[in-house]
Amino acid sequence: MFKRLILIALSLASITMSAFAEMGNVKGQLKDADNGQPIEFATVAITDNNGKIVTGGITDIDGAFSIPGLKVGKYTVTCSYMGYTPITLNIDITREGQTANIGTRMLQPETSQLEEVKVTGKASQMRFELDRKVFDASNNIAAEGGSASDLLATVPSVEVDNDGSVSLRGNSSVTIWINGKASGLSAENQGDILQLLPADNIKQIEVITNPSAKYSPEGSAGIINIVLKDERTSGYFGSLKAGANTNGGYHFSGNVSVNIDKWEFGLDLSRRHRRMIGGGKAHQEVLSPKISSKPSPLSTLDEKSETENGGNNLFGRFKLTFHPTPKNDIGIVLAGMNGDGENEEEINYTQYGDGIGDVLTDKLYYTSVRNTNSDSENKMRNMEFNFRHTFSDTHYIDFSASKFGWEMDNNAEYKQRYDYATTSEELTTKQIDKSSTDNKGKVLQLDYTVTLADEVKLEAGYRGQFQDNKSTTDRTEIDGSNMYQDFTYNQDTHAGYLTLGGKIGDMTIQGGVRAEQWEFETIDHTTNTATDGKETSDDATASKSFFKFFPSLFVSYALPSGNELQVNYTRRLRRPWGGQLNPSRQISDAYNIRFGNPQLTPEYTNAFELNYIKVWESGQTLSFSAYYRATSDVMDRITFTQGNIRYNTQANVSDRKSLGSELVGKNRISTWMELTTTLNLYYQKIEAYKFAPGKDWLAHMTGSTETTSVVEGDEQKSFNWNVRMIANFTLPADISMQATGMYRGKSKGVQGYTKPMGGLDLGIKKSFLKDKLVLNVNGRNVLNTRKFRSVFESETMYQESERWRNKCTFNCTLTWKFGNLNLNKKNGPGGPEGDDDGGSVSYSGGGDD
Repeated sequence: MFKRLILIALSLASITMSAFAEMGNVKGQLKDADNGQPIEFATVAITDNNGKIVTGGITDIDGAFSIPGLKVGKYTVTCSYMGYTPITLNIDITREGQTANIGTRMLQPETSQLEEVKVTGKASQMRFELDRKVFDASNNIAAEGGSASDLLATVPSVEVDNDGSVSLRGNSSVTIWINGKASGLSAENQGDILQLLPADNIKQIEVITNPSAKYSPEGSAGIINIVLKDERTSGYFGSLKAGANTNGGYHFSGNVSVNIDKWEFGLDLSRRHRRMIGGGKAHQEVLSPKISSKPSPLSTLDEKSETENGGNNLFGRFKLTFHPTPKNDIGIVLAGMNGDGENEEEINYTQYGDGIGDVLTDKLYYTSVRNTNSDSENKMRNMEFNFRHTFSDTHYIDFSASKFGWEMDNNAEYKQRYDYATTSEELTTKQIDKSSTDNKGKVLQLDYTVTLADEVKLEAGYRGQFQDNKSTTDRTEIDGSNMYQDFTYNQDTHAGYLTLGGKIGDMTIQGGVRAEQWEFETIDHTTNTATDGKETSDDATASKSFFKFFPSLFVSYALPSGNELQVNYTRRLRRPWGGQLNPSRQISDAYNIRFGNPQLTPEYTNAFELNYIKVWESGQTLSFSAYYRATSDVMDRITFTQGNIRYNTQANVSDRKSLGSELVGKNRISTWMELTTTLNLYYQKIEAYKFAPGKDWLAHMTGSTETTSVVEGDEQKSFNWNVRMIANFTLPADISMQATGMYRGKSKGVQGYTKPMGGLDLGIKKSFLKDKLVLNVNGRNVLNTRKFRSVFESETMYQESERWRNKCTFNCTLTWKFGNLNLNKKNGPGGPEGDDDGGSVSYSGGGDD
């Protein structure tokens, strides 16, 4: 089906190209007259002698445009952009196939003003760039005062589950960056860091669903880049914020940016106290062997839990940039985060039947209460050095070196009391867990960019990443027995890439290849001490090495009147991370025990996309994407059962094929209302699978050989969908409102499915004192419907569960802005490399920039 779509699309493109091949066209480039920077997204309108608009377009990231489809005749070209004086030129197409090149034209910023004019409006929350969608965080009223996780949950196509894990278009294999770099984030710690990172420090979210060979192939669903605020003005600029929420949380933050001559300085500090109240419930049935079409339950277990967690964290970021000469930029970035946390959870269990038939399922067997009390300390460090040498506007080299670290210490106490109805027996268990995580790494990156003759762009680079991860678990039981585990995961990666692209008429083509060589080693040392003091040790070591190529191909064709068609292909990868490999058992819930699988291997994806974008002069945008992903050796969650205990791990189960479409529309309903709607439809097929780990492996992981040793399933087919709508309202008296609604349909997995879920967030913002003072009030999950519900099914167990992370919460934030707010930025619209705030040193290279 996808091949047919590609053939149809290419045929339509070929027909369109043929139709315009014999017609004339006009091309040129627009720049800011003050600083010479390209003007992106400027409007170019072509009118005939009667003043009727014939065609038009917008400029690209380099300020360039090329508009085809002009018959022989005389035309007027009008180039305009908000805040600039429009220019008008006359052109004459005298023959078919003629190109009228108006050259580089400089737009003058509008500086004259007869009287003060105040325009109340709202910048668009979403815009499209060549290879990504960009979401403006500064206009997201509903996430003000929250965390990065809260902000990501409002971005179209992105989902954040109850554990803080992020997925893109229903796929959890997504890479998250901060300012174009991993910055110490990994699948193991990103949930914690995103929950600690304040949303107030974030400028925008970039969603790259199919990155080119220039970027890391990690994450088969794509890349989410979190861009932190980095204001640049001539002089100084800053703000102070304070806020609180109805859960008892509060936050303070401040930032200042100074730009004097050749120096730029920036400092961000924030203090956050968080408090969340969650809970859950579950119903579980242990089933008899399948004799009839509907197995009868041997026992039922009902759970109800209440959770309260909170903590404090301090986030800081320091940036210093020096411009010694016009061609050299040197930058240093230091970022850190310190935090602590507390968690209290109570789970109440009620079991009917004993699971073996001695006690019937309509008879109470026992009730039980499990209490968890834990506290943690964590810190994150990231240091970066950046250097750029500019040979010319289209010829430069970037070098960066960074060092990151993430540490967490956690102490937990688990107490559980059983009250048996049949014997009046009471049993109490107690476990004390002391665990620590220490992840460190270094990254070296070198990128070279040059534009050759005829707008041919060559990019090449190297990236090396060196990781050392270590985790320990020290577990003591009530009888005095002890288990100590030391798990080490080290990985070194070397990557080189080469991309080459250019324009052929109205078609832009870019091809590239990335070669990656990586090797990893795991060392698992476990010592068990019995109550009599006797020790037993178990050591396991594994190492593997890989060398793979990751090609990419992008073809884009500019159609008349703001239409664009894109086709691309990339090969991507998902490597197992330390937590998925670590066999240490997580026991916060005595009946749902999780551990990693050291036998995991990477999964690989071939990803195809077809994109169509239409932009109207009014600013309305329509984007349609069709995508196909074929993934081999899929890593998925597998569950073994023993009685009423579920053991959850990861395994390479099968192959998966996904076919989907995404429709994104921005509509300005009126001067005071704008809607952004995202609809995702995707079909998924998982091949039949059979996973038989063997009894020795199970005994090592679960401590029992009675656990089901084979997990298998038939071919799974499912259709999933989700929709999200963001409504922005601009009201009189400097008031803005925002409503964000989402709904996710049923999603089928390997051993069950997740149920539908919806949610609604609301926010209102009021400005005072000419926008120097801003009050924001918002409500998250105002309908209390954001609950994660799932069903697990196997021949021996059926379970329905429901969990919620937080109930309806209202936040109030007050912001005061100070500094020389009326001075112009040094850079023009978009700044270098499309930085809306002008940027400081702009790094477009990279393997991971």
